[in-house]
Amino acid sequence: MTTQPLIQPHKLNHSGVIQLLTKLDPKARVIPEELVYYPYYFLQYQLNAKALLRLTGKVACTIDGISGQGALVDAPPEWRQAPPEPLKTLPVRLMEDEAIKQAESFVYNTAIQKVKYFTTPKLKRLSCKLFHRPYWIVRHHTKCKEHHLIVDAITGKYHPL
Repeated sequence: MTTQPLIQPHKLNHSGVIQLLTKLDPKARVIPEELVYYPYYFLQYQLNAKALLRLTGKVACTIDGISGQGALVDAPPEWRQAPPEPLKTLPVRLMEDEAIKQAESFVYNTAIQKVKYFTTPKLKRLSCKLFHRPYWIVRHHTKCKEHHLIVDAITGKYHPL
């Protein structure tokens, strides 16, 4: 028995992507081609360190499941079990144990860059979850050229492929 992956629900549907991009360039022709799900790990830690003041609290990050890049996050992402129909999920290249090493290094290095500590910060892992974030692959035609964009199906941020 295989378990369905955790996914973040998309907020931009097919017509929402067209509306978003044609609002920016009304003459462009926008064709959302595919909704793909990109893998990330969410990791949360308990931080304990001594600086000018004693610092304790939770810190969380995401690790890209393909490239291993890290990013701090303010709150856990919302996710749910993927529906039973097949989703286009990109393959995870970073295994969980490698993601944990990347996350601990990323959080530790970020913490020591932000605050001068008197002692080495201690991290205790509280959780580690693999989830997938939705992105639209969009064909974008302008008067001069055609290119592909990737559009975050949650925030609407986009960039060329």
